[in-house]
Amino acid sequence: MASLLILLPLGAHLTMGGVRGIERLVLSHYPDAVDDFRQFLLDLNQDVVGIGSTRNFPLIRLSLSRKDIVHFSELIRRYNGCNEYYKQNNKWRKAKLYFEGISYAVKIKSHGRCPHDHIKGKFISLTVKLLNGAQIRKTTRFNLIVRERLTFWGVVYKDFAELFGLLAQEIDLVRVQINNWDEKLFYFEKRLNDAYMESIGKSSLRRFVYDDGTNSTDKSMVYNDVNPSEPTVPFSEETFRRKFRQVLAETDYSEISRQGFFERYLNFNRAIGANKVDEIIDYVDFDYITDLLAAVTVGGLLHHGFAGFNLYVFLDSANGKFYPVMQRDILQRSIEPAPGETFEEKNNDGAVRSPLFHVLAQNDLIRQAKYRKIYDFIRTHGEETIRRQEDLWKEHESLHYLGMMKLLASKFAPEGWIGGYKNHTGNNISVLKNYIARSELASRIHLSDGRIAFHIEPVSMSAIRFNEFKIKTSNRFSPKLLKLRIFSRFGDQPMVLAADREYVFQSNSGYVDLLPAFKEYGFSTALGPGSEAVNRSYVIMLEFDEGLPAGFSREDIEFGFKNSITEEAVTAKEIPLHASQSLIKNLPENDFPQSRDPLETWIKAHPSLKASVEKGNVIRLHPGDHELYEDLIFPETAKLVIGPGTTVRIAAGKAILARNGAEIIGSASQPVVITSIDPDKPFGSVGILGNTKASTNISHLHLSNGSERWIEGIYLLGALSIHYNDKVSISDSIFTNNRADDGINIKNGFVTIKNSRFVDNAFDQIDLDYCQGTIENSVFINSRPGDNNNQDGLDISGSKILVSNSQFYGLRDKGVSIGEETSVILYANSIEHNNTGVAVKDLSRAYFVDNAFIENKADINLFQKKSIFGGGHAYLINPGKAGTGIVSLMDKRSSLKRIQTEDAPLKSLIKSESDGIDDLFLRLEQILISPHSAAASTQGKAS
Repeated sequence: MASLLILLPLGAHLTMGGVRGIERLVLSHYPDAVDDFRQFLLDLNQDVVGIGSTRNFPLIRLSLSRKDIVHFSELIRRYNGCNEYYKQNNKWRKAKLYFEGISYAVKIKSHGRCPHDHIKGKFISLTVKLLNGAQIRKTTRFNLIVRERLTFWGVVYKDFAELFGLLAQEIDLVRVQINNWDEKLFYFEKRLNDAYMESIGKSSLRRFVYDDGTNSTDKSMVYNDVNPSEPTVPFSEETFRRKFRQVLAETDYSEISRQGFFERYLNFNRAIGANKVDEIIDYVDFDYITDLLAAVTVGGLLHHGFAGFNLYVFLDSANGKFYPVMQRDILQRSIEPAPGETFEEKNNDGAVRSPLFHVLAQNDLIRQAKYRKIYDFIRTHGEETIRRQEDLWKEHESLHYLGMMKLLASKFAPEGWIGGYKNHTGNNISVLKNYIARSELASRIHLSDGRIAFHIEPVSMSAIRFNEFKIKTSNRFSPKLLKLRIFSRFGDQPMVLAADREYVFQSNSGYVDLLPAFKEYGFSTALGPGSEAVNRSYVIMLEFDEGLPAGFSREDIEFGFKNSITEEAVTAKEIPLHASQSLIKNLPENDFPQSRDPLETWIKAHPSLKASVEKGNVIRLHPGDHELYEDLIFPETAKLVIGPGTTVRIAAGKAILARNGAEIIGSASQPVVITSIDPDKPFGSVGILGNTKASTNISHLHLSNGSERWIEGIYLLGALSIHYNDKVSISDSIFTNNRADDGINIKNGFVTIKNSRFVDNAFDQIDLDYCQGTIENSVFINSRPGDNNNQDGLDISGSKILVSNSQFYGLRDKGVSIGEETSVILYANSIEHNNTGVAVKDLSRAYFVDNAFIENKADINLFQKKSIFGGGHAYLINPGKAGTGIVSLMDKRSSLKRIQTEDAPLKSLIKSESDGIDDLFLRLEQILISPHSAAASTQGKAS
């Protein structure tokens, strides 16, 4: 041992490829020194005794039988790679697990098919399955990963995910004690699957896995380079079709849903495989993907975790977008591009080479937004992140003796030694600052044929923009109209960025300012299929309503450039005349399309539709009758507006899809009507997508005879489906006789519904998922007999809602269904003649105030439905005599409380215009726990 300690400084040099002379000296005298030293380090990599309890990590105790201990010991002893013994004998074993004072029946087995680096002494990583519907931390199955498996560089992704608001796998340190053994640190790891997404309020996200029984499971069904050490294998549509059909056949999705998933995945993979740079943006959430790319760029994270079969990607069926997810196989590193090499090229090479990330890198809109987010992050959080991550590293290393030795040695060793902190984030930030700021540009102006031609050659990853562009006017030249054309060329083919765009100007102080015409255009170096830099040329053609006067010269034009990310000025060099003339001469000017505006292009593509484009990216359907025989999909930037006196009849199965919110505003005398052309054949759906800035306002709408539809990878569950709008308002409207799963389905938004009627819709009248808001003075009625017992008036999941002064009548299943950690206040409602008045389930809370329950088979039913949640909880507040007649049912995980409190403050709060739904529930809880309130509880089955 003494000799090993003497070798410690030399071993550090040897391990990091240090001084060759020392290496030869040591090896000549101690030929086994390096192997001995490495083994010594491995032996030191064990938990510091008592560190788990000192840090107050949660404790999980496992009780295993002697046979179980022998079983796992044999797995460890005989493990030698992916051998047959391990594969054949790694079976589920029953055990007892104790956590936070509760005993659980579980099954456990070794984690993984080929658990490299998952063994530490007598411990091995485990997979745990909870039995009997139990859950821990909203999961019924989780992994316990030995701490040694994950270095700090394998868990720092969590910090980046939090900083950039990304979807990420949850892993947290816990203490595990098996029988009477010493405690051992493990990572409690949640599995990245659909159930996990549901547990975090993302139930519309789906991931599909092709498992061929080997260690090469395709975890996302997204085209990726599975063996970067060999030439890239092109995307095989035939192979994809075969595998994905097999995957879908094993699900319980309906045939229409299987086809919807299949088409979206196929088209996404086609776009990646064919390097369709312009199309790829349609398949990703722009804000999310640019946040993700910024994070993996700053962190140098585009590595092992995105390579081969480690790529985790989910599809959101509520918007048709794909979401790559951060997980624990993502490792951090420093990225140092060689001269002439791009950061994107270096970050996506070697062991990664992901086609998806190469295609994303080539899209200019995505790339420039990524640079902007990186620059803003560095400016506002860079230094703080560097300091915090070093502190996190120290905290992580202090968990084990090897780390403690590193921390001690770091006080004396030179910066950058092999065991010290690797400031990957700081190194990448330093490189990226220069990478984003480095901007050069050459230009040349040509004056001929009464127009100005501007040739620009940028050498800049960040887009360069004009920071000044104006022309001198005179009594002979005072133009009012500009026609703008912009060409781009890289490689052999020119591209058209602007075609005959017209701008109106006014002269001011002897100049015409042209800068507003260029606010959306930037000039940058392009990236090629492998994210390599590709030179790009631009030519701007400017023609005015007045030809250039005689004597007009270069000196009459004032212009300047800036780096659009850093805002720093960029000095332009001059392009040689002959090179510039040659480029301009060969431009295909006659090949320009007449219009590049997406809204105008859309209008021209629908000549039979009575509609027009209005200011503010609005497409308005004109009053009168419209008949639609094909799907009507609006541009992504367009807001749909429909006014009074408009009737839209839609053919069987066809759909309308608006993607930037909508205004559907009728009047009492002239409502907007949306229905089917054939009363016996329902239309598909009206879908309204949005974003954090979009809103949808609906009043005096009569919508009937709709159904549901898959379109563009989006599952529109309701006859009216509104997804991801910031605010949704519906008033004075009628929804009736719709045959969809939901009359209305609203996901992720602040909702206000009032004075509306929902009548005889086949299944749920309204479904709210992950919403906040209010429903008031509305009616939910079923007047038809039938055997459909899956019909709710109001189905709420993952939400916070106030429901007041409304009626729920005759629903064949539940008047109100409350699930998935929803909080609801029900005030002054009439709930009558339903199978179940109100169901409260899955960790939801319902507060009942002054409601009338009349002749329901069961007034309140409380239970656990989904295994990842728990029971339901109800609070009857000031129930009085009416509360004694309420018929309630509940399971053992649920509870019902009767609470007496002061009536006036309670009702004043409910009726008030509070600061928001969160504030309303917070203040309600404060009232209920005040000294003036008294509670009586009931748990278990009651009647």
